[in-house]
Amino acid sequence: MTLIKFAENDVRRRFKNGEKIDYVWIFFDKDDFKKDDFDNGCKMVSQKNIAKILNEYGDTCDKNQIHWEACWSNESFEVWPLLHFIFFDTSMQRQTFVKK
Repeated sequence: MTLIKFAENDVRRRFKNGEKIDYVWIFFDKDDFKKDDFDNGCKMVSQKNIAKILNEYGDTCDKNQIHWEACWSNESFEVWPLLHFIFFDTSMQRQTFVKK
């Protein structure tokens, strides 16, 4: 919820400064969220798009014609990009691969 509030404030500031914003993607790692927090966060983001308002691309959006999306990774997403740079085939604790 903190990340969503941060994004809302950032978008509000940018919009007031005259920036054109078409899409807002809120991407988060699902490691430590409680199920209710996760579900409520996703729902909160999708409800920002009012069904009767469409942007120029035909997507539902908010009153400022900004489309909002939530996107998340599975637990330990950090392993995926790490494997592109370092080969390892042993088990590793989260604290270790985050440092790498």
